[in-house]
Amino acid sequence: MVQVSGEFPHVPRKSTGWPWTVPSSMPNNSGVCNLPLISIVTPSFNQGKYLEETIRSVLLQGYPKLQYIVIDGGSSDESLSILQKYGPWLSYWVSKPDRGQPSAINEGLQMATGTLFGFLNSDDLLAPGALFAIAEAHLRAPENLVAGDVIEFRETQDRVVQRVDQSGLKLNELIQFWTEPNWHQPGVFITRKLFDIIGPYDESHQFGFDYDFMLRALHHAEVTHVRDVVALFRLHENSKTCSGNALQVMEQFKISRRYWGDLKEGDKRAARRYTARILFGSGCSNLIRRRRMGLRLLVEGLSIDPVYAIANAGTQFPGWVSRKLRRSLSIASRTNP
Repeated sequence: MVQVSGEFPHVPRKSTGWPWTVPSSMPNNSGVCNLPLISIVTPSFNQGKYLEETIRSVLLQGYPKLQYIVIDGGSSDESLSILQKYGPWLSYWVSKPDRGQPSAINEGLQMATGTLFGFLNSDDLLAPGALFAIAEAHLRAPENLVAGDVIEFRETQDRVVQRVDQSGLKLNELIQFWTEPNWHQPGVFITRKLFDIIGPYDESHQFGFDYDFMLRALHHAEVTHVRDVVALFRLHENSKTCSGNALQVMEQFKISRRYWGDLKEGDKRAARRYTARILFGSGCSNLIRRRRMGLRLLVEGLSIDPVYAIANAGTQFPGWVSRKLRRSLSIASRTNP
């Protein structure tokens, strides 16, 4: 288990607040003997800009029964020096080439021995006191998944975008991804027993692997909701959520279809239209920017619902042209005052 001593690494200059200078503390009413061992895996690749903050947010929880594993995919940035710096306080870490994010998580899971498991990406954070809140919820209903609320924030000025309330996390709602149900992976923890039932993350999915995993999990267990914020999800231009939205939707569509047996025909039509609109529109945008993936997304969108994809793109085209012209005029005015 992780032990944080008084010789814990000093914080970088000008770094303040959580998790730099404000450590979490153990609640007075927490019985250490009854607390479950919690295993956390952080997959990482070239996220040295954020990795230290992520690691500190886990280690400074003050949680006495923590197993923390970091699987780095052979980063070429400052990640290795950060891992070496915090190595004495990690249960295990490695830096070597791997097959991507789900592969790294599965590798960490093979070593994890906790009663509860969660994975935290190397650009996200745990909130102060998160693990105690998760543990308390688990003790109330040991068979359930545990899900706490998550705050999305921009990396610039720590600006909060929204709070994701996970109180309504249910299988039927999650299947209907096109309704954009409230759920967020960093706030979800599952039991070892449940993981043994449903198996590892599907490594054939690079964007929808956590969505697929949650659908499988909700087939076997209900969710205990923690009404506190337990994690912070960072939005930045290099994050998979921001840079690969269309690819994520494409994978979600394919995964969701496995569970459409009980859905109404209208819901299925809404799913096809939503996916076709996202993929076709993104495909056109990428083609204009001369990106290779554009043609693939455009073709995928057409294959799902060709009429709606084209019709929707037609209605969006005038607005796109208008925005493009305004942007060009704005740039011209700044360069030619």
